[in-house]
Amino acid sequence: MGVETVTIACDSRGRMDLDHLQDALRRQRLGTVVVSARNARPGAVDPIAAVVALRSRYDFGIHVDASYGGFFALLKG
Repeated sequence: MGVETVTIACDSRGRMDLDHLQDALRRQRLGTVVVSARNARPGAVDPIAAVVALRSRYDFGIHVDASYGGFFALLKG
């Protein structure tokens, strides 16, 4: 598709590093920031509310992804 991607660092618990995200937002235009409502590490959820709050300063879209965690939530039922 030819889409440019930017990798944002994570903390030791697997959550998005907000300082690194803000640095990327200051340096360049990011079209969409993808945050995870649950990833492969149990309990690791990106700081979704804090990322949403950054939209007041920077222009970007947000995609909250729960496909991995959502898959396992379906298995519980």
